[in-house]
Amino acid sequence: MTEYLHYSSQAYPYGLDWSRDAESIGDASLVTAENCEYDTEDGGLATSPGVLTIYHSAAGDIDSLFHDEVNNCFYFSTAEKLYEIDEAFQNVPIELGTLSGTSKPHYALYNHTVLVASGSFLQFVENHALKDISGSPNASGVALYNARVLTWYEHDANLHMSAVGTYQDWKVDPDKQTSAQEITVGYGSVGNIIGVGFLADNIIVYKEDGQAYRLYKDSVQVADGHSIEVLASAPVSRTAYLMSNDSCLSVSNQLYSVGIAGFQLLQPSDTSADVAPVDIGRNVNGRLSTQVTHDCRVFHVAPKKQIWIQPSPSAPTYIYSYVSRYDDGRGVFTTRHFTYNLHDVAVNGNDIYVAEGPYIGKLSPDTDKDMGIQMETRITGPNRLPHKRRTIVMNRNIVTHNRLPGQMTVKVGKKTTVLTLNGNGEQSIEDKGDEQIEEANEPIDTGDGYTKNLRPSCGSNRSVQVDIHVTQGAIALRQLEYDYLEV
Repeated sequence: MTEYLHYSSQAYPYGLDWSRDAESIGDASLVTAENCEYDTEDGGLATSPGVLTIYHSAAGDIDSLFHDEVNNCFYFSTAEKLYEIDEAFQNVPIELGTLSGTSKPHYALYNHTVLVASGSFLQFVENHALKDISGSPNASGVALYNARVLTWYEHDANLHMSAVGTYQDWKVDPDKQTSAQEITVGYGSVGNIIGVGFLADNIIVYKEDGQAYRLYKDSVQVADGHSIEVLASAPVSRTAYLMSNDSCLSVSNQLYSVGIAGFQLLQPSDTSADVAPVDIGRNVNGRLSTQVTHDCRVFHVAPKKQIWIQPSPSAPTYIYSYVSRYDDGRGVFTTRHFTYNLHDVAVNGNDIYVAEGPYIGKLSPDTDKDMGIQMETRITGPNRLPHKRRTIVMNRNIVTHNRLPGQMTVKVGKKTTVLTLNGNGEQSIEDKGDEQIEEANEPIDTGDGYTKNLRPSCGSNRSVQVDIHVTQGAIALRQLEYDYLEV
């Protein structure tokens, strides 16, 4: 009796793996994962949610988007103007004023006040107006640190900190502990600051020469003989290449960054060193590193436990699901394509908003379109070569759970099947049209929303690769497997 061999994808839990060729990666890894991601509730591979258009800027692309959780509003910038709009995006935006600089704004919330850094002097929002902070340094970035405001500038090697307890006072007094401070990072090293991140209580500063520095507290004596506490810097990595001021972020005591070496991680170390670098993006870095430009941006999408990497405006968005999947603690990658260039992401509770081109949109699982344009999901597994001459696929089984109805094609080896995706079984009374509910003759659909297809034969193949193409609708992959013989 012939004994069949069995291939199981396990619904592809390990995401993209471009670190090896398609013939060498594991059965549960992918070579293509477009417009799909791992669900935060059950961990399954599913079509990414669509995007509903909620605002269009006639003035041009929206460069930045920030949610103010204290004052319950959003801020966005376009054409070097800053605007405020309500959380529901129902009212006409309020023009607050002109940004002082021309770089993408960075925001920080100081008590009830929003601070804005755009490449020139620091500004703040008060009474629906954008105001200047007199005496502030030029700032490309802004953050809070120990009751101070911290700023940095991409054309300088110095960090600046305001006086304790205020964002208005930037006068340095070397004899006063609580006055503003200016710190030269990596004195004598080449290059200016590119970006700044946080790792627990540490400030990590990235410079143009690929070095990262950790700022630590030091004591110096002043004129009257007493000492005051200041910040000093020490190198922690010589290969921490950062691409831009927007390409690093801190998540759960870990600092992620993107540069010419790809997606990297700095985290606290168990050894004598304070910080250890990790090649967290090894599965995709070979390709990602060729796509990064100085327009690279990264975003933390906390409700989904994801980090989005936008290497350049024309590249796909990499989705890193940071819930651990590998034994060494790494997460997994997929990609998605937005209709317009992705400029920023903002989160309000569990709602996720994106700034795409001149639009602001809201992610929604109830649509398979992005700003009105049909999304298509593509999932391609490893390419399996026979140990002998050919592989005969005896049967193939696929099971999907369908969030939205539509259509997909499933190709295994040489054989392709077109499948119709039924919906998730939910149907509202409004779907019955003008009929009164008591007059409806047919029952409301209570289908379970699954598509299961078993194909008895997929032919003789020199190689076998699975390709799933969802041209319309949204799926969650539950099972894909086949039995085969080698002859």
